[in-house]
Amino acid sequence: MVGNNTHRPLARSEFRGFALHDAMAPLVFVNTHDDSLAGQFFTFFHELAHLLRGETALDIPDLRAETAGAERW
Repeated sequence: MVGNNTHRPLARSEFRGFALHDAMAPLVFVNTHDDSLAGQFFTFFHELAHLLRGETALDIPDLRAETAGAERW
């Protein structure tokens, strides 16, 4: 949901995907709106690598320093 709009498509320019690490229920979200199949696969495996490292991958200012090492990896 974006704001109060539950029907607004999520733009690829905003984000391509994210990963939430949790021991019980890890989550990978891939934004398929206006993206090629190859781009979707890349995003999926990129976010999966974050989970394999045991990390949440969100672009949040407080987490940027923490995820910088994972992005270099």
